[in-house]
Amino acid sequence: QDRHPAETLVVVTGDHETGGMSMGFAGTGYALFMDRLANQTMSVGRFEKLAGEIYKEKGTAITFDDLKPLISGAFGFRFEKDPALEDKEQSAMLLTKDELADIRKAFDHDFEFYKSKVEENSAYDGEKRYLLGGACRLVMSHKCGIGWSSGAHTAMPVLTTAKGKGAEGFSGFIENTDISKKIKALYE
Repeated sequence: QDRHPAETLVVVTGDHETGGMSMGFAGTGYALFMDRLANQTMSVGRFEKLAGEIYKEKGTAITFDDLKPLISGAFGFRFEKDPALEDKEQSAMLLTKDELADIRKAFDHDFEFYKSKVEENSAYDGEKRYLLGGACRLVMSHKCGIGWSSGAHTAMPVLTTAKGKGAEGFSGFIENTDISKKIKALYE
């Protein structure tokens, strides 16, 4: 587009919004703590890959304690108070009883899922994906004051931007099926 600005239009859009994110919700007194995101050092995908390596190394002898260092390192969560730190400094990332229970429940599921795959157990009828990374992501969101209405697609509008000849036709609210019509009209 930069080389041929008079004849090139670039349109960028999405087919759906995902998550229904809200910032500052009742669970945090409508506060937002974006600085806490700095405690997360890797993506959930990277976390799950590293957790998978620990599962392979430890096998069915793996315990929740085996994954605690990875969870702490990846998300900055604290499993217990550190007397060397001030309460305010550590309280933000100290796991509550309910948060710990959610993470532990995901680990227990993942252990059973891993074990069933190792044993090639066709009778396994639980969720057929690993859940620990997602559970940690939700706890992190909660600690930051970020809420989600869905873990899937929503009906929220998506951003559409355009640059180049005809870009002005892609501002404001546009029905998604009209985007292709607008592009086609530029060719006629």
